Amino acid sequence: MHTAAYYLIPIGLAAYYFFARLIVGRKPHQQSIVVRYGPPAALTPAAVRYVFTLGCDGRTFAALLAQLAARGVISISPDRGTVYLTQLQKDRHLLERLSDEERLVLKSVFKWQDANVELERPHPDLMQKLQDSIQVKVNKYFNRNVLYIVLAIIASAAATTWMSLSLHLFGDDLFEAYFLASFTGLTVGMFIAASVYLWDRNYPAVKLAFRGLYRKRVIPLLFLFVFLFPAMWYLLMRSITPTFANVTALLMVINMFAAPALRNYTAEGRQLYDEILGFRQFLQQAEQDRLQRLNPTDQALQADQEFLPYAIALDVREDWGDQLGARTMVETAL
Repeated sequence: MHTAAYYLIPIGLAAYYFFARLIVGRKPHQQSIVVRYGPPAALTPAAVRYVFTLGCDGRTFAALLAQLAARGVISISPDRGTVYLTQLQKDRHLLERLSDEERLVLKSVFKWQDANVELERPHPDLMQKLQDSIQVKVNKYFNRNVLYIVLAIIASAAATTWMSLSLHLFGDDLFEAYFLASFTGLTVGMFIAASVYLWDRNYPAVKLAFRGLYRKRVIPLLFLFVFLFPAMWYLLMRSITPTFANVTALLMVINMFAAPALRNYTAEGRQLYDEILGFRQFLQQAEQDRLQRLNPTDQALQADQEFLPYAIALDVREDWGDQLGARTMVETAL
């Protein structure tokens, strides 16, 4: 077989994802977004962000801190480039009324002790617990379409195995060739799964950095990190055969970018998403200036600003929340 023919494999994979996206893709808006003057009922800022971004990241953590401050549980005070957190309330009944996510953050930051602590990066274990807690509350709003992704990864691994045999990469011994080809296909499948996970976790950070809501200097580092597995594989394989290295690296990259895009909203989720967009439009148009005036960058968060946590959660540009969000973002992404 001519080596150019092998490039039909990644082209076919891209076509598969394209048609899968058409089948499961989000429905277009049927009408213009209606401005809402309050957040969706019974949804915390963290849950609103999860529905808005389909994920949990550093700004989720920042929104939870701002929500705790708005409730009068903690205070958040910038001082010469450092942010300090102080626990104000330890009343058991008040803490019991907090959401599960708020209690997780409070326990992680203060260890249930009254203290004045410096804001540190959220631990990955905490972020995973926050994501698991929020997912339980919002799962009904999403279709993850995992079957399509699993089939694509299996097909990519099978194509890698077939290419290994077709190109005679592992000699003429039939048993050894089949064993090593299968192992190679399995390795590619595992690399693809890892790449999909890394891009899914880092995409919000990349998007925010390009928008200026996050440190732009981390963009090269983020891209280096998400391309880690495809680059490692390509460098390892190119000395064996360039065609095999190119095709398999393309399979990894296509899966990495396309798989997370297959997640979509249910009908109820789409309605909720439109409500969130309407509330975000209100924050952008009417509330942003007031939040900026009442919460300057170098002053403590005013606790009566109930909308500030939602502004942080919905990526509305305002200096105070941007500063808090940037301090919690890169370590979560990486």
